[in-house]
Amino acid sequence: MVNGRTARTAAVALAAAAVLVLSGCHSTPTPPPHPHSLIDAACVPGHWTNDIETLAQETADSLPESIDVVGHTSSGTQTYAFTAHRVTIVNDFTIDISAQLEGAHILETAQNHHGTVTAGWTLDHHELHFTNVDNGDYKVTTTVTVDGQGGRGTTIPVPDTASSTAFDAVCRGNGFTITPQGADDLVSHLSRVGSH
Repeated sequence: MVNGRTARTAAVALAAAAVLVLSGCHSTPTPPPHPHSLIDAACVPGHWTNDIETLAQETADSLPESIDVVGHTSSGTQTYAFTAHRVTIVNDFTIDISAQLEGAHILETAQNHHGTVTAGWTLDHHELHFTNVDNGDYKVTTTVTVDGQGGRGTTIPVPDTASSTAFDAVCRGNGFTITPQGADDLVSHLSRVGSH
C-alpha cells in the first residue's frame, strides 16, 4: 500500500510539474470560440508565478478515494518567463501530502521540485504545444516517512523530450490557466508578476 500510494503521488506530482513546466502562445488568427480557447494570445508574454497551494490541493484531490488523505502543505515558488518563442520555468517548490494508513499510521510523501526548464512553444487553435524541452538541472526529490520515521529522499533527474505535448489554456489579463489534456483535475493557475 505504501508503494502504490507513493508511486501515485509521484506520478501525479510529476504530471503536474510537467504541466507547469511548459506553456506559451503564438500569434495566430483568432479561432472560433472553444470552452478552453486561449482568448488573448497577446497576454501571455511576460513573467508569471504559479499558485503552488492550489496545485497541492488539486494533487491531493486527484488521488484515489481509497487513499485517506488527511492533510497537505506546500512551500516555495515556480515562476514562468515567456518570450516570443521560448518559455523558462524556474522550479523551487515542495508539495507534501499526508495519508492515514490502517492502524492510524500516517504516511507522508514530500516532493521537492528544483531546477530550470526551457522549451519552445506553438499554438494550434485552442491547444498549446511545447517542443524541444530542455530540462537542464530540473530534478524531483521524493521523501517518504511513516509516523515520522524514514525520510531518505530519492532524487530523479527529469529527462529532456523532443516530443510535443498538448495542453488546453486560457489567458485573460493577469490570469493564465494551463491544463494537461486528459488530466482536467490538475490545472496550473498562473498570476502575472509586474505590468504587462
